[in-house]
Amino acid sequence: MEPLASFVSSVFLWPVRFHFRLQAHINAAEQTMRHGRAADMSQVLSQASQQSCQTLKQLFRQQMGQKSCPETLLIRSAQMRVSILPSRFGRRTVLMATDTLVSQLSDSELRFLLGREMGRAWLHHSELLSPWILQHFLRDVILFPLHVIGLQPKEPPMPKRSFKQWMLLRRWVDGIANACDVYRGLRSGTWSDLDLDHLWMPQTRPMATGFDSATALCVRLRAPGGLSALGTAAVGSAVPRLAALVFSLSAREERQLKRALRLGTWGVGLWAAKSRAEIFSFDRVGFLAAGDLDAATRAMIMAANAPQDVAMASLLGTEELVKQAEYLTSVLPVSYWSRQPSLHARVADLNSWVHSPLARAALREV
Repeated sequence: MEPLASFVSSVFLWPVRFHFRLQAHINAAEQTMRHGRAADMSQVLSQASQQSCQTLKQLFRQQMGQKSCPETLLIRSAQMRVSILPSRFGRRTVLMATDTLVSQLSDSELRFLLGREMGRAWLHHSELLSPWILQHFLRDVILFPLHVIGLQPKEPPMPKRSFKQWMLLRRWVDGIANACDVYRGLRSGTWSDLDLDHLWMPQTRPMATGFDSATALCVRLRAPGGLSALGTAAVGSAVPRLAALVFSLSAREERQLKRALRLGTWGVGLWAAKSRAEIFSFDRVGFLAAGDLDAATRAMIMAANAPQDVAMASLLGTEELVKQAEYLTSVLPVSYWSRQPSLHARVADLNSWVHSPLARAALREV
């Protein structure tokens, strides 16, 4: 599969590589005309890439000794991104990093991210085409020519009635959730002056039990991961039954379908867990390339692009996130279907691995 994937990527991704090479040369020529010298950021990127590459080749002589260091391209973008594309039928690689990434990170932080991407590519776990590269390519190739010839994008349409109804439904759901919280506070004795048991008459005891059940379900849904767990359970129970009704399956065939769905769910979960473990390994490779735990942690936090990770980093800050990473990992649930581990889990794993005998032995060889 690897030679076939390299051939396909070399044939079908050559317009992307050509576009970004041309863009990198144009950016370097513009900076040379403005300042009378070559671009400093391109040199910084190339030097950091060479240092990371040589460090990793020294550590992994048997696995990566014959690998060539990637070609570096500096791309103009406001995002902090880095990625690697295969080239020349898998014999070479092209490392593309944005100027924002290079300008805002120190040398050690930059070497961590570059070494991480090199380890991902050398271990053949890199994506064929990163989404941000495809988005950047399409924007330059399609949207920019339309803007040049004077075709402006249409104004966004007014919200439809269905969107307003959806927002109204969300407000009703939030109101019901708040009512559940109030009722739970009454039942748990948060307000000692109010005894809810005296308010229920004997004939309305079943109603009280129903309210308690609804409140327990509401609290479960608002817990982290509760909605996804309930949705998975509902789908797992409803799909076999609906299939049995539609296709007239027997009871035995319905049980076999349930077992097949359960095995498929376990398989997807194992595949997602394998992807999360690979990301932990890439972080360790990046740390070996950087050689500085603090720089690696800062770069990991600054380059985070998942919305929940960005929100957590902005709320806690870098120092507090590092201190509470292990506690957050033990408290917050892990998404069973997610291929990307959370930021605090990556920080906690890297901090614990750095102090292991394997990490100390690897650092002595650098």
